[in-house]
Amino acid sequence: MFYRSNRDKWVAAIFDPLTGKTMTRSARTKADANRLLREMRNRIDDGAPAADSPLTLERWCATWLETRVGKRRSPGTVNQYANGMRRYVLPYLGRRRIDQVTAPMIKDTWDQLAARSLSYSTIKNAHNALSACLHDAVRENRLGVNPTQRASLPTNAAPAKRPAPPHRAKFTT
Repeated sequence: MFYRSNRDKWVAAIFDPLTGKTMTRSARTKADANRLLREMRNRIDDGAPAADSPLTLERWCATWLETRVGKRRSPGTVNQYANGMRRYVLPYLGRRRIDQVTAPMIKDTWDQLAARSLSYSTIKNAHNALSACLHDAVRENRLGVNPTQRASLPTNAAPAKRPAPPHRAKFTT
């Protein structure tokens, strides 16, 4: 921590191992700068970046789908991820900053989808897409931990609708 006389501010500085950068925050008083430094240390200790990220889930998802996921997944998987994110995840969580998406928020989203009578497999596919998206955010140091790892899927989701086996199908003429 140091005093910047040309701006009449105290500056709290800390190295963030997630981003590999030194993060700084300034305050008018030394006490406020100490508080900011403690907050940044606590965030780092919790496995999160020292400073908040203004990146929304919607923006990160768009970047992720355009530039990252297609390099490691088949076109069919990319299409399924994009569809799941667009239809089921982003309407509920898209405007949130990625560092503010929590496991309870994700669980609430899955419960809302289950209340709409969506099948377990549909919700699971949306969960897998969100999990892969946030996993890459963690790998790129844009997020401290992946909250999908702590979010459980609903048990009351509708079972997947499967066609009747051929020997039980009724044929009409």
